[in-house]
Amino acid sequence: MTLAFAVHFFDFRNDVRVLLAELVQRHTIVLLVRPEDEAQIREMAPAGCQIRLVRERVASASNALWDRLFLQFGRLPKSRQNFYLMEIFKISINPDAAVRQRALARLRWRMRLPAWLSYDRYLNNLTYSGQTDLSGIDAFFCFTDIADNYLLARLVREQRPVSIYVYSWDHPCKHIRYTKRARYLAWSQGMADDLVELQGIPRQAIEVLGANQFGYVDRYAAPALLAQTPRKWAERYIYFGCAIGIPDLVEAEVGVARELARALATAMPDWRLVVRPYPVLRAWHHYETLRAEPNVILDDAFRSKTNLSVTEEQIAEKFASIYHAEAFLHMGTTLGLEACFVDTPSFLVDLERFAADKDAAKLALWPFVHQYQNDKYLGDVPGANKITSAAGLGQVARRIAAEGKEAYLPFNREARRAFPVRSFAALADGVQLAAQAWQSKIGSR
Repeated sequence: MTLAFAVHFFDFRNDVRVLLAELVQRHTIVLLVRPEDEAQIREMAPAGCQIRLVRERVASASNALWDRLFLQFGRLPKSRQNFYLMEIFKISINPDAAVRQRALARLRWRMRLPAWLSYDRYLNNLTYSGQTDLSGIDAFFCFTDIADNYLLARLVREQRPVSIYVYSWDHPCKHIRYTKRARYLAWSQGMADDLVELQGIPRQAIEVLGANQFGYVDRYAAPALLAQTPRKWAERYIYFGCAIGIPDLVEAEVGVARELARALATAMPDWRLVVRPYPVLRAWHHYETLRAEPNVILDDAFRSKTNLSVTEEQIAEKFASIYHAEAFLHMGTTLGLEACFVDTPSFLVDLERFAADKDAAKLALWPFVHQYQNDKYLGDVPGANKITSAAGLGQVARRIAAEGKEAYLPFNREARRAFPVRSFAALADGVQLAAQAWQSKIGSR
């Protein structure tokens, strides 16, 4: 078969490139690419993949109007706070302060406006060019967030076989571009429920494929494999994986890391706090102040100097670093969920003082930590591992020193049950089955 993938964020999504490399051994793979992404994707695409440029956008007054209407009135998920935080992150990336201020003002106004425009109605009103070469393609795959609205408008209106892979556990809660004219591939049954509840996707349009990101769990997190890995640091340590990519909140997260480091220094003077910067945050200078803490180690050598990609060796080292830690701490990141698949207890840091901003209409740590997916899968569940105070970290560290990590591992094992782990080969099998299902459906028309 010939399978087409509309791709973007290509440097950061190492796992997508691995999946494509697996698929290109079995099928003809076409990458549908926006012109602005072409250079990077050509450089990083697996050998054998074809590249075709997406040229569907038409400059017209009507399209400009519908783009503006969806930007201002597009229907939001029930988890509105997740959407708000994502938009804040996107705005924060812009280097122009004046542009950021205007965008923030528009966002605050947008959150007050009625969200009446569905994504399907928006797609129905776009005028597309039809100039993208779609010849010979048997099935199409997109990733959340959608790479190109105009391409998707063409695909669904021409009734092409489209599957949309929900790329991350927080995507049902924060993205708004969900058409009801595609099939969805989800990580787990719980995520399928999220799509139904938060986005109104019909349950019969959803299949459980597995988490592509967890292909690395299968590859590098097997207990027997991790037991053979060398320690990167001789000292006993707790590993803190940073979660925040919004510059205005990063300093607050750094402050939490500093507070926990000092508590750890009091409780266990010989232990270290190893801090892993948030990989998608482009400017890591925020973390430099942590070097002044005598018991802090910055684990900041894992990212490429030219883009957001990470090598296979560094991914393997990440799992080894979690494995050799006494505990893993985070404030709401996929890595905190990945850590549950390693026999090192994973803790959500939710300090009691964060609750002072629970009802505040401002950017703060409480709404970040209490995003929908964090609460559902890691926070508001029986037996959850949580750090609610700096003193509490000291108590956890002393218990681990006395009893071992096993004392806090029951929650890891419970969290694992919610998400199937599959190899990249098995995930490729699932993609193939999804494409074949479309072919059977088309053949029965």
